[in-house]
Amino acid sequence: DEIKKKDIRIGDMVFLERAGDVIPKVVKVILEKRPPESMAFVFPKKCPVCSQSLFKPEDEAVYRCQNVSCLAQVKGRIQHFTSKNALDIEGFGQKLVERFVDEGLLKSVDGIYSLKQEDLVKLEGMGEKSVDNLLEELEKSKNTTFSRFLFGLGIRNVGEHLSRVFAKEFQGNFEKFMKADVENLAAIHEVGPIVAECVVRFWENPENCSMVNACFLAGVTLNKDIETLNNLHFDGKIFVFTGALEQFSRSKAKEMVEKFGGRASESVSKNTDYVIAGPGAGYKKRKAKELGIDILTEEEFFKLMKI
Repeated sequence: DEIKKKDIRIGDMVFLERAGDVIPKVVKVILEKRPPESMAFVFPKKCPVCSQSLFKPEDEAVYRCQNVSCLAQVKGRIQHFTSKNALDIEGFGQKLVERFVDEGLLKSVDGIYSLKQEDLVKLEGMGEKSVDNLLEELEKSKNTTFSRFLFGLGIRNVGEHLSRVFAKEFQGNFEKFMKADVENLAAIHEVGPIVAECVVRFWENPENCSMVNACFLAGVTLNKDIETLNNLHFDGKIFVFTGALEQFSRSKAKEMVEKFGGRASESVSKNTDYVIAGPGAGYKKRKAKELGIDILTEEEFFKLMKI
C-alpha cells in the first residue's frame, strides 16, 4: 500500500529516515533522479518459493503464503523455535537451519530432536566435535518453560508477553491450554477475541498438535515460569528498554520487570512509565523526552528494583 501511495519504483533514489531504533522508513522518492526506463513495482501474486497463491487479509497490510509446507515457512518456523527468546539453542542459526532443510534432514520443528550424529558428520564442514556440541545444546533445550515453548511455536499475535500471560493463567498445564476455547481464552486479561481466535485456529490444524506432541515425546519438559513476587513495586508499570544493556541481556531484564509485576513493551507511548536507556539509545529515548517519560540508566533501574 505504501509503495503505491508513494509511487516507489524499481531503481528509484529515495530519502530515508530512521523509524523506531533501527528500521529505515522511505520518506519520499527523489523524482529528479528517477531513470526514464523506471518500472512500477508489481506485487507478486504467487509465493516466490513454492509458487502457491498469496493471501492478504482485509484488515492487514501483509501478503502471506498459505502453504504450510512451503520451504521458506518451514525454515522460518524452525529458526523462530530455536531463537534466543524461544528455545535458545546456541549454534542453531539461520544458515544451519537452511542447510538442514535443503539437505532434507529437517522437515518440521520437532525434527530437530530427531537429528542424528551419523547423519550430521557426513555434511561438509560439520566435524564430530561441532556435531556433539550441537546435539548437546538440543538436549539442553528440552528443559524449558511454558512461555518460551509457546512463544517458539510462532502463533500469530502471541508474542513473549502474552506467552507469559498464558503461562501464568494455565499454571504450566499446556494440555489444558491446547484445549481452551475462544470464549475462555478471550476472557483472560490482555488477551481478547482476536488473539483467542488465532490460538484456537492454530490448534485446529492437526499438524500443529502432532508437532507439539512429538516434541513432548522427544523429552521436552515445561518447567514453571518465574513467579511474580509478592512485592509488586512494578505493579502495572510499563517499561521500555533501548540501547545496550551491560549487566543483563534484554530478555533477562524483561523477565525481571515481570517478576516484580510490571510489563516490558517494545514501543514508547504516553502509557509508558519508564524508559531504560543504555549506550546507543536513539529514537525511543528521544520520544520519551518529548512525552516527558522518566528515563533511567541501567544502574537507576536496578536501584528501582531495590537490588
